[in-house]
Amino acid sequence: MKINPKSQKGAITLIVLVAMLFLTSFLMSMYIGIANKAKTSAETTKQIEEEYNNLGELDNIYDSYFADSDIIPIYTREHLEKIGSGEQIGINGKIYTFSKNGYYTLRNDLDLGGYYDEATKTWIADKPWTPLTSEFTGTLDGLGNTITGLYINNSEASNQGLFGTLKGTVKNLNTQGSYISAKDYVGAVAGLNEGTIENCNNKATVIGTNYVGGI
Repeated sequence: MKINPKSQKGAITLIVLVAMLFLTSFLMSMYIGIANKAKTSAETTKQIEEEYNNLGELDNIYDSYFADSDIIPIYTREHLEKIGSGEQIGINGKIYTFSKNGYYTLRNDLDLGGYYDEATKTWIADKPWTPLTSEFTGTLDGLGNTITGLYINNSEASNQGLFGTLKGTVKNLNTQGSYISAKDYVGAVAGLNEGTIENCNNKATVIGTNYVGGI
C-alpha cells in the first residue's frame, strides 16, 4: 500500500502538537507547584520568624525577671557560704552575683556536715561553720527547707549562728540536728538579730553565756 506523504506529514504534525500541549501542561503544573511551594515556604518562614521573635520576647522577660542579682538559688554549702560575698558564681549555666542585698532561695534541705558522735558523745565536724557576713541586708527564703549539721563550738566568740549579726531578712527556714555553742549573742539563725526573722523554727542545740536564743 502506498502511504500518502501529506497524510504522514499531518500525523507527525498532530503528534508534535499533542506533545507540545502535554509539555506545556506539564510545565504549567510544575510552575504552579513551585509557586505554591514558594508561597508556603514564605509563609512558613514568616511563621518561624514570628515564633522566634516571641521566644526572644520570652527570653527577655525571663532574663529581666531572673537577672543575675534577683533570685539566687542555693543548693550546696558552698553556695550558702558565698551569700553576701559579692562573688559571681555559675549555677545551672547561669552567672549569679552574690550581692549583700540579694534575694536568695534555699532550694533543698542542706546538711552542713556537723553531727553527734555516739562513740565520744560529742558534736564534731570536719569544717565548723563560720557565720555569714554581718553586712548582709538582703533576704534568705528557706522555702520551708531545713538546714542540719550547723556546727559552731567556740566559747570565746560572740555573735554566732548561721548569721553572726543579721541585718537582712531570713524566712521560712528550719534548723535542726545542729550544735551552736559560743559566749554571747548565740542563736541558730542569728547570733544578734538587727533585721527580720519570719516563720523560722529551730530544733538545734544552742549554748551560750549571755543573750542566747533558739532562733
